[in-house]
Amino acid sequence: MALNQEIWRKYILDQLASSSEFLAHAYRVDEDNIVNGKIVHMPNAGADPVVTKNRSTLPATVVSRTDTDVVYLLDEFTTAPVNITDVEKVELSYNKIESVLGAHVRALREAIGDWTLFDWLTKNANTSANTPVAWTAGKYIASSGAVGVGNGPNSQSLAKLTSANLAAARLMMNKLNVPKENRFCLLPSIMYDELMAEFAISAVANIELLKSTNLPDGVLTRLYGFNIMERSSVALMTKATPTVVAPGTTEANTHAYAAVCWQKDMVESAIGEIKMFENVNDPTYYGDIYSALVRAGGRARWGDAKGVIPIVQAAVQAAT
Repeated sequence: MALNQEIWRKYILDQLASSSEFLAHAYRVDEDNIVNGKIVHMPNAGADPVVTKNRSTLPATVVSRTDTDVVYLLDEFTTAPVNITDVEKVELSYNKIESVLGAHVRALREAIGDWTLFDWLTKNANTSANTPVAWTAGKYIASSGAVGVGNGPNSQSLAKLTSANLAAARLMMNKLNVPKENRFCLLPSIMYDELMAEFAISAVANIELLKSTNLPDGVLTRLYGFNIMERSSVALMTKATPTVVAPGTTEANTHAYAAVCWQKDMVESAIGEIKMFENVNDPTYYGDIYSALVRAGGRARWGDAKGVIPIVQAAVQAAT
């Protein structure tokens, strides 16, 4: 009996959502905008119209809005083939599926999460390629707390995250007229612990953190308008003119950990083709061989990644 692709597709989609909740808080590319499950083809709106108060000159100048097409190729993620010697078919039980491929799907969803964050920091409406952006002053926040103990890459001791850094990210978004609703901040675990430690030992005028209710899925608390989420790791960036480096890069003293703040409608994620492969009754493995393929990706939806702000660990205490 051949694999039921619909059952496996639903299972993998559910697993992707369960561990990378932050992806649910981004604009989701509709399947209609994914060509052959591999290529995202999205219209990108041009500039907003100019508003004139008490117009005195008529007729008004007629202008055209120039829309563009954004096209980018989804990345391909595959699991290592697994040998199932038990003759029982995996569709008989979801428990059986999870026991066999659970570890593979967990690794798959972590990788997709890592690379989608990388996409948000490299792809935007101005480019469809993974071109690392040099985050210049005024586009990112540097951590400004006391120097931690081995809290950075390669056991460096870097400035801790503070609530003031989130306040600075809020102000930066406000100055760019980024919508105030649906703002999120994904913190690496070490930064989240630093933030929680600050609130444990100090009195804070803004008690939004302490009274947060009705939080979206995956959100732990809310502060300065940001829905705070946590992940074991978020992004690895160079410290000098911060530039994100690819997931899996060996950590060095030139690197720092980073959190990412965004507004939901200003980033997107896309899940394209999902396939399961099988080789039943393989005579060399005395069993069945299974593997999975998922195409996924994302981008910042505005030019210059407007609405996306990294918070990067600083080598020394820095003003924000």
